[in-house]
Amino acid sequence: MYRTASEIKAKPWAPKIVPPGPNNPLGDYALYLGWPSYLIHGTDDWRGIGRRDSRGCIRMYPEDIERLFQKIPLGAKVTVVDQPIKLAWMDGRLFLEIHPSARQQDALEMGDNATFEDPTGLAKKVLAAAGNAADRLDWAAIRQAAVSRNGIPIAVTR
Repeated sequence: MYRTASEIKAKPWAPKIVPPGPNNPLGDYALYLGWPSYLIHGTDDWRGIGRRDSRGCIRMYPEDIERLFQKIPLGAKVTVVDQPIKLAWMDGRLFLEIHPSARQQDALEMGDNATFEDPTGLAKKVLAAAGNAADRLDWAAIRQAAVSRNGIPIAVTR
């Protein structure tokens, strides 16, 4: 791993290059995206997985990046999407996951814990995903997910 200029500035005492091995914070696998300093990689700190807390990298559990690494051919096109609202059906239940937008995350990091407005079009997106199961929706749970935006999937059907 080659540390970025911002990492070197933040921790000038740390080594500029960390070779593969147990001390490498990227883990055993990394997918380079063609952008300087941005990768999809494993991590030694599970708290950063699925969170906007690094310098742009996408962190994965070691076992997940290993599986992905083995399936992705060299030169595969990668599209990074900013999708703060995610909906998915699993085992007959609809799950909703909401993350703060980049602007909202920046406000949180600056200590502004104000309640955020409902995400644009949330009800429409939930109703579309629910389809024929719209009568099973738990709107209190949906509102709570919109307010907390903690990035944890929750069941929103009864």
